Amino acid sequence: MHTKHFFLFECFNTINRQNNLIMRKLILTVSAIATLLFTACDQTSKLASKMEGTWTGTPTSLSNDIAGSTTIIETVSFTRIEKTDGGIIDVVAAISATSSAADDNDAIGTYTLTAAAEATASGTWKAIEGDEVSVTIDPASIVVKVDPDGVDINADIFTGEMLPSVDSIKPEIIRQLQERIQRDVMTRFINIRHLDDVKVNNDILRFETDNKDFTMSLQHSY
Repeated sequence: MHTKHFFLFECFNTINRQNNLIMRKLILTVSAIATLLFTACDQTSKLASKMEGTWTGTPTSLSNDIAGSTTIIETVSFTRIEKTDGGIIDVVAAISATSSAADDNDAIGTYTLTAAAEATASGTWKAIEGDEVSVTIDPASIVVKVDPDGVDINADIFTGEMLPSVDSIKPEIIRQLQERIQRDVMTRFINIRHLDDVKVNNDILRFETDNKDFTMSLQHSY
């Protein structure tokens, strides 16, 4: 009888030790996971904090083909919503464009032009990891305005002669130019969905998107 009780007691102790071992392993695993989650959340929150502000980029080519070339300089404002890791993104872009074409009505011959325009857009952003940011630009928010006073139509590219008055055809040239810039800008903004390898150091923001590297500088308010 005593032997039977002793055997049951040992079995109970063995099971109890195994349960305790399982519990300790479970607690350690949960603790490790919690630590990783806390660290990841902390890094994400720090990135969101660093992203806040207004950043200006360097000149970037939007297009360069037979229709002409378009260059853009973007200023991006990241506004963080309290107690979140994201918020509102606003983009203001200064655009310069050049092209050469022949007037279909032969009123001014073959010409070159330079123009200035501005594009604006808005959407949302969110830091999703310690070095990644998701971006969503609202297509309906994208607006492009060509400055009529900034459109300069130049001499005939073949003869170098000064062109006659272009007042009659200038509105159509501006319309075509705005359509071209609108397409370029729409493609550019809509394709910005994910910022990878994001780093913020000494007021410099670096990231990769669409397999291209970008650098922006923080703008200070004085």
